[in-house]
Parts: sequence; structure tokens; C-alpha cells
Amino acid sequence: MAGRVIGVERFALVAAPSHPLAGRGEVSPQELARQKFVRAAHRSGFSIHMADMLRAAGIAGTPVASRATESGMVRELTAAGVGIWCVPAKTVRRDIESGLLAELSPGGPPMTMGLWLAHDDRRPLSAAARLLAGYIEACAAAGRDAPRASFSF
Repeated sequence: MAGRVIGVERFALVAAPSHPLAGRGEVSPQELARQKFVRAAHRSGFSIHMADMLRAAGIAGTPVASRATESGMVRELTAAGVGIWCVPAKTVRRDIESGLLAELSPGGPPMTMGLWLAHDDRRPLSAAARLLAGYIEACAAAGRDAPRASFSF
């Protein structure tokens, strides 16, 4: 198996605007660790990496107020004030801008996770995979997000 990082995702800690930590300046990792969080219900590789990222930021052992299987439900639980959510920042940008959610400021370096392209090193990448990886790398290098596809069914 071969792989390389083709991008980096910044993560944000968000809460309802009514949360006691919302609107404050920098919040210490220790204070964040005492707060209730909402999380996905499953134990995927992604959730394990997220827990590692929080631990590295000094936010470990957080109590879990609720879990849900869908990110939309976690978003709604967060907006309702059930707890804090650690989420890729770009996925909640509009919710923060609209005032539905508030981003908390944990201080320290940004929480990030690498976006990896993994593939079977015994076979070359397909032309489509090379094109997609190149596009994502170019967007990351230029400091902009790749546009989201719109789907209609």
C-alpha cells in the first residue's frame, strides 16, 4: 500500500451560541475537556483520529452528552445546546456565519488532519484518480477549498 498527504483539513470546535463558552476569547483545553461533547455513534478510523487530535490539543476524556449516526443529527444536537462538536471547519462555515453555531477558540496551533490518498502500489493510479488528487493538491496549495459537488436526485 502506498499513500501520500494531498491536503489538510482544519477542525473547529463549535457549540450553540447560547453555550456558556460561546463568544468568549480563548478557552483553555482543560476547561473544554470538562464540557459535554456530541459525537458520531460509531468507532471508525476517522473517530479514532479525531480523538487523537483532541488529545494532542490537551482536550482528553471529554464527557459525551449524546451520540448520533448521522452528522446532520450531530449538527442539530449541537445547535440545540446539547454539547460541543469537533468537526471539519469548512463543513460548518455557513452555520457559523449565519449564527446557528458559534466557533470556540481553544488557542494553540490549529487542529488539523491530513487528507491521504492511499492506493495499491503494485498498480498505477488511474487517470481519474491522478486528476482528482492533482486538483485537491492545487486547491490546498492555493489556500482554497475544492468546490462541493451539487447532486440532485
